[in-house]
Amino acid sequence: MKENSDELGWFRKLQKNSWNPEVIISGFALAFILVFPKSLYEFAAKIIQDWGVNYLGGLLVLIYSSFLLNVFKIFLITHLALRFVWTGMLGVSYAFPEGVINERLPSYVKGFEFGNLKDYTLKLERICSLFFGIPTYLAFIFIPITLYLGVLITIYKLLDLSFFMFYILFMVSILLFVIYGLVISKLKKNVKAKNLFSTLGAVYQSNLGNLRFNFVQLLIFLVTIPFIIHDTRDFTLFFHEVSLTEEQVDWPDKSWYVEDQRDADSRFGRILIPSESIEGDFLKLNIAYYGEDLNYLKELNGDFKMTLDTLSWHNLSVPTDLYRISIDDSVYNELVWKNVVKAGSNQKAYESYVNIGDLQPGLHTIRLEKLAMRMEFFTDSEPKLRKDWAVFDFFKN
Repeated sequence: MKENSDELGWFRKLQKNSWNPEVIISGFALAFILVFPKSLYEFAAKIIQDWGVNYLGGLLVLIYSSFLLNVFKIFLITHLALRFVWTGMLGVSYAFPEGVINERLPSYVKGFEFGNLKDYTLKLERICSLFFGIPTYLAFIFIPITLYLGVLITIYKLLDLSFFMFYILFMVSILLFVIYGLVISKLKKNVKAKNLFSTLGAVYQSNLGNLRFNFVQLLIFLVTIPFIIHDTRDFTLFFHEVSLTEEQVDWPDKSWYVEDQRDADSRFGRILIPSESIEGDFLKLNIAYYGEDLNYLKELNGDFKMTLDTLSWHNLSVPTDLYRISIDDSVYNELVWKNVVKAGSNQKAYESYVNIGDLQPGLHTIRLEKLAMRMEFFTDSEPKLRKDWAVFDFFKN
């Protein structure tokens, strides 16, 4: 009996002092999370470009990662903000232990019934602990999902599957998991759930109520949407199967194309030139490497040779043959390309020097067309000419 009493006392003491590690852990975790989104953006771009993962796969990885980080970010920021308020209330409670002294109040508020600041402090203490505990519960959900997606992406890469097959594999596995859960729940009358994840979920659901618990989960999802939109901004530049949108052509961001106006550690999605203003007779041009281009070459040289003749396209032997470069109305076909790795971002790219000695000083438009294979889920892929794959103006001095 005494042993149980000692354990209970120790546990209560631990609960009372839990705010200290809570604040430390929240602070360190938040500092890590705030600098992580850029790395996720670069990773999603890397698997599309270097690994040859389809754009949709890279986008889903980025959206999932953004959702995951922003959920934890919201809870950690909220937890720290609540702890800040709680600390203030605790300080006031310590400075004025008697609380509200009605006799000393101004006459116009005398007779009002005020609450007890200590009670509010204790309630806020429980709310703070609740907000700190939710990320722990969510971690038990997301860690297995993240590991499972990692395994699927590894299989997709190692077996060189099409994205359609990857999608089918993912949906079938989810369906089998759901069927397994339903069968187990039907066959076993007394299902044991003596694990930490199930217990945490049951604690939150039974104390908050089923409706409120589901509302909180929906609210979490809705709150993260603006953050996800921000984190995926301009990621369509890595959708190399399609042309730029009309808005992207009319209102280009210079950092997409100009090397001296972008972060050297960031990947570029289409083409890159050294500066908006070019000196001399040669323009250095980089085209982003995409692993899927190798598959395009095989398919286009197989069943679509007639299509290439119809488009008056040159022979395809290397990935750079998928591109056609023009400046104003002049097409540059005879370019020598070399493989390079960009410093800072370690991005693979093709590099060439375009002779612009014949161009008059002034503003010129560079356009890059690409022959791509548009993936369709339920129909065969077919070649598409993307006339506005990259469009940008530069000034020749």
